[in-house]
Amino acid sequence: RRNTMRTILTLMASLASAAAHIASEWPAQPLFKSETAHMAHRALAAEEDIDIGMYQIILWSSITIVIAAYFATIALVNMDVGNDSLLYSKAKME
Repeated sequence: RRNTMRTILTLMASLASAAAHIASEWPAQPLFKSETAHMAHRALAAEEDIDIGMYQIILWSSITIVIAAYFATIALVNMDVGNDSLLYSKAKME
């Protein structure tokens, strides 16, 4: 039980150290493409995030609409074309 606790505390200390190291190198403000020639991809500006988000919305909406249209077409093709007994009944309704 003590080894488990010691291992957990060691992992937590390592995680805290890594987080502090990353935070010390992280830029205060988002950078634009011209400023990131020497930096990693993580420092790009929020302007590009909007473009990526819009791309994802359009992509998945289009895929969903195509799949829905496919299944609607399949349902129409497989529909029974016989006369509906309720629609063509001879009963008089008042």
